[in-house]
Amino acid sequence: MGVGVSLLCVKPLVDSLFFTSYRFVVWPLLAAVPVLAGLGLLVPRLALHFGAGQPVVERMRQAE
Repeated sequence: MGVGVSLLCVKPLVDSLFFTSYRFVVWPLLAAVPVLAGLGLLVPRLALHFGAGQPVVERMRQAE
């Protein structure tokens, strides 16, 4: 969605101004996808590991 807004709204606006230029670069987006996917897999696994597999409600009851 952001790519579409960038190409449909921002580019025409920037092209109308003589003192700016706009170039859409895809590689940062492509580089971020594996990193974010890895974090999306790693964070829940670490949370489950350090939480000892117990639900949050159970841990809260034990803390009382």
